Amino acid sequence: MVIALSGKCCSGKNYISSIFESRGFKIIDVDILAGEIFSKLDNQILKIFGNTVLVNGRVDKKRVGDLLFKDKEKREELEGIIHPLVYDRIIEIIGDKGDYIINIPLLKPSILVDYLDYIVWIKSPLLLRLYRAKHRDNYTFITLVRRIWAQKKLSVKYFITTVDIYYIYNSWFTKGLDKQVSSILNKL
Repeated sequence: MVIALSGKCCSGKNYISSIFESRGFKIIDVDILAGEIFSKLDNQILKIFGNTVLVNGRVDKKRVGDLLFKDKEKREELEGIIHPLVYDRIIEIIGDKGDYIINIPLLKPSILVDYLDYIVWIKSPLLLRLYRAKHRDNYTFITLVRRIWAQKKLSVKYFITTVDIYYIYNSWFTKGLDKQVSSILNKL
């Protein structure tokens, strides 16, 4: 079984992934995969962003991240390079069979959907997500707004006809999350 676990920035994907992991699922963390691929793309990244992303002669991931949310065209150009490589790696991993959770921040229509059995979408209040982003990631207010704004249209509506979707409501308290995961797994 392959389940994509997605939701907007700071909605609780990592925590909920850990609940699925405790139930025997293998976790594919797309942020980690993308980071591994990102580190091999210095030339392409420099073509997109120029030398402004260099620190001590190396591409700085934080600088690239800051620029991504300022410039939609550059973000889409970089995503056009990285996303297919990430999807190929995911498809390779899930080919080993088993139960997988794909912890994926930006689930967009792609070839990956053909490999999914289900999608679990995490809904979380905006204020909670802002609080988490500020305290966990120490983002400035401007950075927070840019990241939230870039994801304003992120939704599961693209998949309604092709993959069954389940929702987890992540509020200020983590107590009920385990029950929600159990409820979803009982339905599958």
